[in-house]
This record gives sequence, C-alpha cells and structure tokens, in this order.
Amino acid sequence: MSSEDPFLKEMWQRRSEEESGESPEKKSFELWVEIQGKSEKNKDLQEACADLKESIIRYYKSVVRLERAEGQSFEKEDIERADHDRRIAHEALIDKLNFLSREFANAGLDNHWRKEIGLDRDTAGIWSYNVGEFLSKE
Repeated sequence: MSSEDPFLKEMWQRRSEEESGESPEKKSFELWVEIQGKSEKNKDLQEACADLKESIIRYYKSVVRLERAEGQSFEKEDIERADHDRRIAHEALIDKLNFLSREFANAGLDNHWRKEIGLDRDTAGIWSYNVGEFLSKE
C-alpha cells in the first residue's frame, strides 16, 4: 500500500488523534462550544446560532433514521423517504452554517470556524453529525 492510499491516511490520522486524546468527535464539539460562546454576546448571532443548533439536531436525527431504515430492510419507499428527508436537512444545515458565518463576519467576528468545519458538503455533514450526537443527549 502506498502512502497515498486515502484509507491508510485516514487510519493513521485517526490513530494519531486517538493517541493524542483528540478524537474528531471531541474536536467537533469543542468547535461548536466556541461558536456558541461567541454567539452569546450578540442578539442576532444568538438567534442564528439557535437556528443552527436545531438544524444540526434535525440533520443528526435524519441520518440516524436513514441508517435504521437501511439496517432494518424497510421497504424501498421508506428508505427513499428517509434519504430525501436527510438531504433536505443537509441542505438546510449548510444554509444555516453559511448564514451564521456571514453574520459573524458582519459583526466583525472571526469566522475561521467555517473553514475548520470544512467548506465541502461531506465534511460539514460529518462535523454536524458529530455535534448532533452530543446535542441530542442534552
């Protein structure tokens, strides 16, 4: 296997993170806490952050619902509906992330966190799933 193998790189990165005590899930949640903390100082940001929180939880639940539907061999229509709901929740989530990022910039606050989350759809979804797992337990 070459060092360019993406699976191998991911394994090495995860192992390094585990050894350092920084799991992706923990890092995701710590970034959420930072975003939420900075949002508390501005009324407009509080509202946008609350909307994002709802969207994160909705996305997390939609992914869990889809996984259950696929794992329990539901009818094809049930799986398609769960996937459709997940896609809609994902679209809303991306919109809320981008909106809050713009609001941070408009308020003169550093919105570096948007790049840390990931600008592509997949990494934003993974980050939101990780955060949603924590938030759904609150």
